[in-house]
Amino acid sequence: MAAASGTGPTRPGTETAEGKAFAIMGLEPPVSEMELKTRYKQLVKKHHPDANGGDKQAEERLKMINEAYTTLKKFLS
Repeated sequence: MAAASGTGPTRPGTETAEGKAFAIMGLEPPVSEMELKTRYKQLVKKHHPDANGGDKQAEERLKMINEAYTTLKKFLS
């Protein structure tokens, strides 16, 4: 795998937790922490159960988004 341009972390493989998190978030590295936070806010607004009539699938998707966000925050710091 090629390294990301700049001084950030290298591009994770698609089978790693980080690679899966990038896919869940709909992002491609390299990304800044600000870009990650902006995307997270967009996804939370879209998939929050309150915005989807209490839909259980939206709730599960939101859990995955939260986990992906936490994983990528650690990866980028």
